[in-house]
Amino acid sequence: VTGQYQSELAKRMDEVNELLGLMEATLEQLLQKTMKLCDLQVQLNQEMDLKDKVSKELDLEYKISEMQRIIYDLQDLRICASMISRRAKSASTREPGSFLNMSD
Repeated sequence: VTGQYQSELAKRMDEVNELLGLMEATLEQLLQKTMKLCDLQVQLNQEMDLKDKVSKELDLEYKISEMQRIIYDLQDLRICASMISRRAKSASTREPGSFLNMSD
């Protein structure tokens, strides 16, 4: 009985050791996958920060180009206003009816 008991116990201990080995391997894989997941999360956070920065820079570039366009428009309007002002001054010093014959 004792020999049979020891044999059964040895068999069960082998099973337990095998299961412990599988658990250890599984835990090791789980640890590696978790570390990989953490690394990917860090990369994702960095990429999102970069994306936000690029997005803000692109938005800033758009605003700057829009401001430049408005400045050009204002310069054109200033030139037009200056021309209108000169013509108005010229017209005010001319004889009536000579406005239609303006040469400037």
